[in-house]
Amino acid sequence: MELLKELSPAEHQQEAKPDCGGLILTLLDDEKEKIEQLVRQHNTVNSKDGADITFNYLETWNKFPRRIKRKLLEFKFKGGDHSYLLIKNLPLLQGLRDTPLAKNEIKGKQRDYAALLQSIISVSLGYVYNFKDKITTGLVDDIYPIKKDSNKQVGTNSVFLEWHVEDGFHETKADFVTLLCLRDDPEVKTYLMPANHLSLSDAERAQLSQLDYLIWEDLTFNNEGDLRSTKVKVLDGTEDPEIIYDPAYMEACSSASAEAFSSLKDSIVKGCLTLTLAEGEMLVFDNRRVVHSRNAYSPRFDGKDRWLLRTLVVESWWKAKNKKVESTLYVS
Repeated sequence: MELLKELSPAEHQQEAKPDCGGLILTLLDDEKEKIEQLVRQHNTVNSKDGADITFNYLETWNKFPRRIKRKLLEFKFKGGDHSYLLIKNLPLLQGLRDTPLAKNEIKGKQRDYAALLQSIISVSLGYVYNFKDKITTGLVDDIYPIKKDSNKQVGTNSVFLEWHVEDGFHETKADFVTLLCLRDDPEVKTYLMPANHLSLSDAERAQLSQLDYLIWEDLTFNNEGDLRSTKVKVLDGTEDPEIIYDPAYMEACSSASAEAFSSLKDSIVKGCLTLTLAEGEMLVFDNRRVVHSRNAYSPRFDGKDRWLLRTLVVESWWKAKNKKVESTLYVS
């Protein structure tokens, strides 16, 4: 079976519907000033232990304005109808360098400040982590267009980024994902679809809840030779379903499962929500309940393209304990 790695944007002609709900938190000016002060004053602990680093972030998080902490806790435990939270008016430093053109370029203090801010907020949901064998430079991933990736199914592409959950093939896939916008592009749309809003028949749901789908690891991992695959359910069969969906790296194992998979895609495209992230906005979503994608666009590669930061968050330390290296939590 040949694994689909590149998709034609011509497949995706339907426009996503406008955003119709979700938790939104807009920082007041005094809250924004307080948070900037706290992040500037943060003293990172000198430790190679992920628990120490997390506790260090939490000490600063606990000083955040009460309203902000309450809203994050509300989202963590209640989720909201659409399982996402949009935080607006976060403090960013002026003077952000041009958007890089390649991986591993020097990012600058403005980027590092934003990554620290994002990490401190993220630990309110759990433990920030990453994967040992992922092509990355640390806990916080930079997402911006890279010319050589334009037609690949990875976040640095510019063709339609297929619907997916983050790292759906991995047993330690993220519980929450955060995306912080450092530089925006009004032409770039982020699409979300909560699994509890899918319009499917009982028979389709039952079929999607069968262990009858193969999923491969994606191209963001350091793959040697053939990509590893595992068998999964798309839905977990509950009323509030967990979803594993990444059609660029998935294949149904029977005709019945393929038909249900096709119906699922139709439901996602017809019912999805649209967000356009602006500078200083951070999107937080439940990676167990939500699939996401991004439209095709035309980057200019002139230093002004969209630039996001991403964190992965796992709720339970036990899910990934004993797999930490070098000052943070990494999963093999």
